[in-house]
Amino acid sequence: MNARDDLWNEAMALLLTWQQRPNDETVRTEIRTFCAGGEAHLAAWDEAKRVFLLTGAASAGRRKSSHPRVTRRQAMIGAGSMIAAGTLMSQGQGWWRRLSADQATSSAQIHRSTLPDGSQLTLGPDSAARFAFTPSERRIQLLSGAAFCEATPDGRPFVCASDHLSGVTSSGTFELRTSSSRHDIAVATGELEVEVTSAASTKQLLRAGDWMSVSKDAGHVRRGRRDPANMAAWRRKQLIAEEERVADVIAEIGRWKQGRILIPERSLRDEQVSGLFDLSNPDAALQAVVAPFSGRVRSIAPGLTVITTI
Repeated sequence: MNARDDLWNEAMALLLTWQQRPNDETVRTEIRTFCAGGEAHLAAWDEAKRVFLLTGAASAGRRKSSHPRVTRRQAMIGAGSMIAAGTLMSQGQGWWRRLSADQATSSAQIHRSTLPDGSQLTLGPDSAARFAFTPSERRIQLLSGAAFCEATPDGRPFVCASDHLSGVTSSGTFELRTSSSRHDIAVATGELEVEVTSAASTKQLLRAGDWMSVSKDAGHVRRGRRDPANMAAWRRKQLIAEEERVADVIAEIGRWKQGRILIPERSLRDEQVSGLFDLSNPDAALQAVVAPFSGRVRSIAPGLTVITTI
């Protein structure tokens, strides 16, 4: 899930709430605040409205003059229709991503392949990568998701990059991940020279057990260490979180589950969580993430999961 999906989810959650409580000034204030966030927020709001109107759910609530509000049943039907339409739109974006990628995976799919130089690449679920092998360089560009690289020596540098990070090595194994809020890189074996692409580009050397994370918004960089055996735990259908935002952990679990996941409450999205989560059962993993905050996971329509503290 990318930043655009996050905004779409928030806009859709606000729209559903507004349809059920059209005269609630608090909801209207939240919508105005959201739309004031910038052009991307306005685009997400407009897209949510277009999809909602295409389903006919909004007009269904207006056809009965004695019932100006959308009933719970109508909202459920509308939500299901909206998610179906949203899924089609996401699939369209997914096909476009696949057209520009050399390899791509779908939800809950892990794919391991041998690269032209003999190195190994393992793509995580809902991920995409592009390759460029030249006489002077071997390059993997991670477009989305997660990748685990096992680089073999052949005299050329091996580069694995995302929008904000790039790592260079002659040989070794390492993981690169992207999310809507940050990019992560972690070394399992060997050494990796990592460059952070920002206003002031910096280079740092990471060794086995080192990890680095850079936020997308302000370019904030963090470093730490963990057991190399725990790198790319998603290959074993596990997710290890260490003081991470609930929204980011939910997004990672979402790669193992069809449909969209909404977290309407910003306070819940921003909570910090640590733990080991079983990705072979995404619904149970979602509940385990939000349980410490009295969160509840509800499947309210096909392809739509909503997490709240209500």
